[in-house]
Amino acid sequence: MLTSVKRGILSEDLKHILSPLEQAALQHQYKPFVYNYEGISIYISRRSCKQFMDYATDKITFLTSLIELERLSVEIPIKHREAFYDPRLILALPPRLRNRLVKLGCYNMFFIMQKGKSYFQDEQGFSSITIQRLDALFSKYKCSHLFN
Repeated sequence: MLTSVKRGILSEDLKHILSPLEQAALQHQYKPFVYNYEGISIYISRRSCKQFMDYATDKITFLTSLIELERLSVEIPIKHREAFYDPRLILALPPRLRNRLVKLGCYNMFFIMQKGKSYFQDEQGFSSITIQRLDALFSKYKCSHLFN
């Protein structure tokens, strides 16, 4: 999606996200142009055009990451989404377990859910007590089925 935007191809899905000025900047692709705003002609320099393109790219990247996160979070009940993304739950675990999780890049329950129970048991060699602690963390939110 982002590569087509950088080439100046703007899909209908993205038009509601970007302002008309950002859309014009994407169409002109780093070239100066004149933009009409409420009857006033505004000269948009090459540098300004690049800045508008950067803003548009940031918006699109942010939206794309939110869509991807939502796609991966579909099984998490909406009322528990904040808890799944909260790193304080991992910080509240015993220090040894917390440090191991952090070394594996698991900063919240969402990352643990993505890796799954078999990853921690089989690949990382977590003990049964440690797995029970992680199970209890998911059970607390009635989402133990997400840690398989």
